[in-house]
Amino acid sequence: MIEAKKISVSIGKKTILNSVSFRLKPHTLTVVVGKNGSGKSTLVSCFAQTKEYTGELLYSGRNILLMSPKERASKIAILPQMLKAPHIHVNELVKMGRNPYLDLAYHMTESDCLAVEEAMNWTSVKHLEASFVDELSGGERQKVYLALILAQDTRVLILDEPTTYMDVNVEADFLKLLVKLKNEKKKTLLVIMHNLNHAVQIADQIIVMDQGKIVFEGSKEECLEKEILENSFHVKRYESEGRLFFESF
Repeated sequence: MIEAKKISVSIGKKTILNSVSFRLKPHTLTVVVGKNGSGKSTLVSCFAQTKEYTGELLYSGRNILLMSPKERASKIAILPQMLKAPHIHVNELVKMGRNPYLDLAYHMTESDCLAVEEAMNWTSVKHLEASFVDELSGGERQKVYLALILAQDTRVLILDEPTTYMDVNVEADFLKLLVKLKNEKKKTLLVIMHNLNHAVQIADQIIVMDQGKIVFEGSKEECLEKEILENSFHVKRYESEGRLFFESF
C-alpha cells in the first residue's frame, strides 16, 4: 500500500535522510523510533510534501508526488508534531477533514456530517464540539486533531509523536485508540514515537532509524529477539506484570 523508495533529504552539505526505503503492510501499526535528529519527523514532512526529497513515495504503486493535494488527502491523513491551535470551535476544525470530498462551495452533505460525528465519537471529543480549540488542554487538542484526520476517512494514518502533550492517563487511552483503529477500522498506521515502552506495547512492525538511515525494519517479535532496541539505544530490557520496559543503564 505505502512504499518509500530511496528517500533522501539534504540541507546544504548535511544529509538528513539517506536512501530510506520501507514498505507498510496493510492493516498494521508500524512504529518508527530513533534518537533525536535521526530523521523521523523529516520523513513525515516528505509524506506531507512540505520537504523536498529525492526518491519515491508510493501509494498502491503510484507516486504521491503526481497526485493533486485533494487526491492525496483522500488517501493519506497526516498528524504532524507541531500544530497551531486556531480560535475556532472543535466541530468546525473536525469538519475540515472532509475538505477533500467537498465541492467548490464546500457544501457538506449528510454523509459528510455523519463522518464528522463518527470521528468525534470515536475520539471521545463530541462533548467538546462547541469549545474553542485554543482553549483546550494539550491532550484534548491532540484527540481533536485525531478526530480531524479520522474525518478524512483515509486508509493510511501517519502520526508524528502524537502523545507529546498528554498526561499518563490520557496517553494510555490514546494508544489504545490507535490499536482499536487498526483492529476495528482496518486502518494502516505509521506512528513516530520516542517512548520505547509505548512502541513495543502497540507496534506490529518496528522501524529503527539512526543518522538518517534505517538500521532495522521488521516485526516487533524479530526486533525483540535480536535485541535491536537494546543495542541501538543502549538500554536494558525488563518485564513487569506481563509488560516489557526499557531503561538506561
